[in-house]
Amino acid sequence: MTQKSSIRSQKSTNVRPSSRPADASKIAVARGTLQALGAVSPPLAGRLAYRLFTTTQRRDPREGERDVLSSARRFVVPFEQERMVAWSWGRGPTALLAHGWNGRATQLAGFVEPLRAAGFRVVAFDSVGHGSSTGSRANIVDFAKTIAAVADAAGGAHSVIAHSMGGAATTIALADGLDLERAVFIAAPIDPGRWVAQFTKMLALDDAVEGRFRAELARRAGRPPSELHGELLAPSLRVPLLAIHDVDDREVPASSSVALTRAWPGAQLHETQGLGHQRILTDPDVIARSVRFVAESLPKGAAA
Repeated sequence: MTQKSSIRSQKSTNVRPSSRPADASKIAVARGTLQALGAVSPPLAGRLAYRLFTTTQRRDPREGERDVLSSARRFVVPFEQERMVAWSWGRGPTALLAHGWNGRATQLAGFVEPLRAAGFRVVAFDSVGHGSSTGSRANIVDFAKTIAAVADAAGGAHSVIAHSMGGAATTIALADGLDLERAVFIAAPIDPGRWVAQFTKMLALDDAVEGRFRAELARRAGRPPSELHGELLAPSLRVPLLAIHDVDDREVPASSSVALTRAWPGAQLHETQGLGHQRILTDPDVIARSVRFVAESLPKGAAA
């Protein structure tokens, strides 16, 4: 069900190189290094490209963003050789908050109290290589596995509210067996292959190095990006989904959520305008709509 019928066609990217001179300089250095190494050893250059592609960046929380943590119970979830930091509020069925690439748990702070008031135990976490958790690299399948790992550590999850790549990762986790009652995706991308294509173009990888890079990516993720496309996975999923996307999002095109909800049986789509990719997380209507959707399947009188 589409709640706003019009959508503007936009040329946008899921992973955009910054236009700042310092970042442009780093890209130029990386491009030159890969080209020089690729001339000698395409396999080594392909592995280096993989490391660059999966390296995360920790970004400082905005002012006041971490205040919500003062009322939380902190716990740690082991994941392979790393340790993920997670926080819990309230009691009841677990609503899991999943951030996106280079994001952090506290970006979804505005959802905590409304979810708790609706009768949920709320669990948020910093994924591997993000926020307060250990690690420095991750791929989208790692993201999916961390969502499943935190859900398992919480004793199971009733629902997930996920932002950006957290939504794409939740799709993979569901296809891989994660059990949920409801899901809300906010500004979620649909095609991991798009990121790979943008990366190879940005660093001007030649055919030999690109082939090795793609092979390393498929080996580490356990499958190629083409098998992780949301439109491919969605038809087999039966979890009720609400996708929310802003038509002015310049990082992930709103057409991603349009395509996903068309492929996902029974999924709902709500479009906003003027909120972009980040401010959408603090919009009162988006928060209320998300909480109302996941709470619909709770027993009557579940709210604390």
